[in-house]
Amino acid sequence: MLKDASAATIYGSRGANGVIVITTKKGKAGKSQLAVNSFVGFNEANLNGIKPTRTAQRNLIWRDANNNSGQPPPAWAMDDAKYADTNWADAYFKTGVEQRHDISASGGTDKVNYVYTGGFYSNSGTIINTGFNRYNSRLSLDFKDLLNDRLKLSAGFSFVRKDIKNFSDVSGGGNAGFSPLMYLYTVYPHKAIYDTTSSNGYAGALADLGIGGAGNPIGEQSLKVNDSQNDYLQMNLGADFKILKWLSYQFKLGFNSENLFTNLFYPQYNFGAGATIETPRSWETRGRTNSVVFNNLLNFAKEINGHDIKVLLGQSSEQNAYRSVTGSNLLLASGSVKALDAATGTQGSSGTILENRLLSFFGRVTYSYSNKYFLEASIRRDGSSRFGPNNKYGTFYGVSCGWAVHKEAFFDSKFISELKPRFSYGAVGNQQIDDFQYQSLVTTGGNILNYPFGSTQSISPGAASLGIGVTDIKWEQNSMINAGLDLGIAENKWFIAFDYFQSKTAGMLAPRNVPGSSGIANAPTTNAGNFENRGLEIGISYRKENGQFKHTLNANMGTSKNKVTQLGYEGQQFIDGYVEYQNYPTTRTAVGTSVGEFYLKEADGIFKTQDEIDRYKNREGNLMQPNARPGDLKFADVNRDGYLDDKDKRSFGSGLPKVTFGFNYNGSWKNLDIAIMFNGTIGNKMYNAFKMDLYRLNASPDLVNSWSPANPSSGIPRLVFSDPNSNYTTSSSYFLEDASYLRLRNLQIGYNLPADVLGKTGIAKARIYVGGYNLFTLTKYNGFDPGLTNYGKFARGVDRGYYPINRSYVLGISLSL
Repeated sequence: MLKDASAATIYGSRGANGVIVITTKKGKAGKSQLAVNSFVGFNEANLNGIKPTRTAQRNLIWRDANNNSGQPPPAWAMDDAKYADTNWADAYFKTGVEQRHDISASGGTDKVNYVYTGGFYSNSGTIINTGFNRYNSRLSLDFKDLLNDRLKLSAGFSFVRKDIKNFSDVSGGGNAGFSPLMYLYTVYPHKAIYDTTSSNGYAGALADLGIGGAGNPIGEQSLKVNDSQNDYLQMNLGADFKILKWLSYQFKLGFNSENLFTNLFYPQYNFGAGATIETPRSWETRGRTNSVVFNNLLNFAKEINGHDIKVLLGQSSEQNAYRSVTGSNLLLASGSVKALDAATGTQGSSGTILENRLLSFFGRVTYSYSNKYFLEASIRRDGSSRFGPNNKYGTFYGVSCGWAVHKEAFFDSKFISELKPRFSYGAVGNQQIDDFQYQSLVTTGGNILNYPFGSTQSISPGAASLGIGVTDIKWEQNSMINAGLDLGIAENKWFIAFDYFQSKTAGMLAPRNVPGSSGIANAPTTNAGNFENRGLEIGISYRKENGQFKHTLNANMGTSKNKVTQLGYEGQQFIDGYVEYQNYPTTRTAVGTSVGEFYLKEADGIFKTQDEIDRYKNREGNLMQPNARPGDLKFADVNRDGYLDDKDKRSFGSGLPKVTFGFNYNGSWKNLDIAIMFNGTIGNKMYNAFKMDLYRLNASPDLVNSWSPANPSSGIPRLVFSDPNSNYTTSSSYFLEDASYLRLRNLQIGYNLPADVLGKTGIAKARIYVGGYNLFTLTKYNGFDPGLTNYGKFARGVDRGYYPINRSYVLGISLSL
C-alpha cells in the first residue's frame, strides 16, 4: 500500500488517493499444485434496532396528533383490531445465503509456468427478490529462458460474468424522501401484504385510509424486474527483453472489454396513488466499454561499490470507448411478453457515445547506498482528452528520502533494532470528471422542446442547453508532504510507525452551483477551489513466538482536519447535503471552513410552557416563534437580530472523524488459529435525515413517547399536523447526532487438520474455519449505520436512508493437494 504522494506519482491520476499494488500469483516449476477454497455464509441486515410502527402505535400517534391540532381523529385510528398489523421490514428483509467456491491449479517446467483459477460466487441478498452471481476464470502463462535467457513472455486471460437481480440503492446525491427504505418505513401497517382475489396476489390500496392507504413495497419489489448481466473480458500480454546485463525493455499490452445488458420491466399493478402502473412497460440497455492500455518501459539497474542505482523510463497510452443504446416501450399488449416490439403505445430509443484518452510519459530514479541511505525521484506528464486544447497536459513529480540510522557504525543499541526517519514530497493529478466538460452541450429533449413555427404553426424540433462548457477547466493537483519515523524495538518485536502529512489540493474539480434562471440543466464542473488537509497517523505492532504459541497484535490511529483556502469568487459557498422532499440543505463549504461542514439552525431545547414562548420576543416585542406551542422546538437567535432566518445558521462541525482507529489480533496454538479485527471512529457527526422524515410523517415508534403535558420531560417534539413550527422541516441541530462507533469487523477461528489425520488422502493441507463479519457495533447513533461512506463530496455525514450494513456468519474450508 503506497499512501504518500511521492510513491504514487509514477502511477499518475489513478494514484491520487493512494495506491494498492496487487501482484497476481505466478506458477512455479515442478509438480502441479491444486488448491480448493469454499465457504458458505448467512447474511442479515443490521437494522440497529430501527423498527417500523405497528398498527396500535400508528393509531395512537394519529389520535394524539389530531387532538393537538384540534381535529377529530379519523375512524380508522380508533380501532386497533380492525385492520392488519403488518411488519413491513420483516417482510422486506430476509436472511441471505452467500457462497463462494474457487479452484486453482499451478505448475510448470523450467521454460513454461502456468496458473489457472476458476470460481463461482453467489449472494441471494438480504432483500426479497434480489441476488448476485459471479462466474470467473483466469489463465496466466509465463515463458522464460527464451533467446539464451534474454527474453521472457507473459500472457493472461480472464473472463468474468456478473448477474445482478433487482439491485437498488440510494446514491450520494439523493435525499431521504426518495430512499426505498423511507417508503418501507412509512407505509401504513394497517395494510395487508397479500390479497388472493387480486390479479397479482398483492393487496391494493386500503380505501379507508384515503391517500394513506396507498402503497405496497413488498408487491412492487416482488413484481418489478431490474436485472443486468455484465461480461468482462481481459487480456494482458507482456515481453521482457534483456538488452544488456543492466538494461532491459518491457512491453505491456492490456485490453479490457465490458458488455452490459440491463432489463427494466414494470408489470401492471395498482397499489394506490403514486404506486400505480396502469399498463406494462419495459426498457432495455445494451452497452460496451473497450479499454486498451500500452506500456513501454526501459529499466536500468546497476550496483557499483555499494551504490545501488535503478532508473525507469516509461511511456503509456490508454484509450476508453463506451457505446450504448436504450430502447423503451409503453402499453405492452401483455405483461408476459416483454419484447420491445410488443408494445402498442409509444416506443423510444436513445444512445450514448463516450470516449477518452490518456497519454503519459514518466521516469523514476532510485538510489541507495549500503542499504542505509535512500533517495528516490519521479516525474510524470499526463495528457488527458477530458480537458480542453490548452489544458490537456499536467506535470507531476515526487521525491523521497530515508536514512537507516540503526545500520550506522556509531549506532549501538540493544533496545532499538530499527530507526529510520523518512521524508517525501509529491504531487499527483486528478482527471476524474465526465467527458466533454469543456464543451457546451445541448439536448433535443424529445417532444418536450418542440414548438410551433410559422403561419401554419407546424411543429418543429427544439433544443435547450444541457450544460455550459468550461473551456479553462484543467487538472486538479494534489500535493503532499509526509514526514515519518519507523522504530523497531527488541529485534522488531515491537514496531512503531509515525507519519505526519500535509496535503494541498489546488483546482478541486467539483460542480459549481448555478441559478435555475440560467436555464442550465446540469451544473458545470469547474476548478472550484483549493483546500488543505493535515493529520497524523500512528501504527503499532507486536509479535511474539513462544514454542507453539504465536501471536501478532496491530493497532493504528489517525487524525486529520481540512480547511478550504479558496473557493470560486469572493464570498462564494457551496450548499449541499440536501434532505427531505423539499431539498433542505444541511452542509456548506466556504473559505475558512472544513469541506462540507454542517451549517444548521440551532435547536435550543423544547418549549415547556406557553410562558416560555411568550417571553421569547425581539426588541420590538414581537414573538420570535409566533406559531410555537408548548412541546415545539425552540430555535436560537444566533446573530441576535430579533429574527429567525438563514442568518441564524452556524457551523456544527463536520462528518469527518476526529480520530479513526483499528486494531487486530492474530494468534495460533498448534493447529488452532484465531483472527480478530475491530475498527471505529471518534468525534464524527451524522445528520439523521432518515429520522427527520420519519418524524415528519408521523411514522416512527419514537413518537409514542413525544412531548405532552403528561410527559413534559420528553426530548421529542409534540405531535401535530402541518407542523406549524417547522420542527421537522427545518435543517436544525436537533437531527445532528454523534456517530462515533466501535465495530467488530471480523472474527475467524480456524483449525488445520494434522498430517497424520490426512494420511494418504492426497491432501497436503486442510483448514476449516468459522467466522463472522460486522458482528456488533457500539454506537449512540440512531440510524442504520454510523460507518456509512456513500455521501457526496460536500455532504459527508448526511444519512439519507441508506441500506444497512450486513452481519455475516461463515463456514469455510481450504484444501491444498
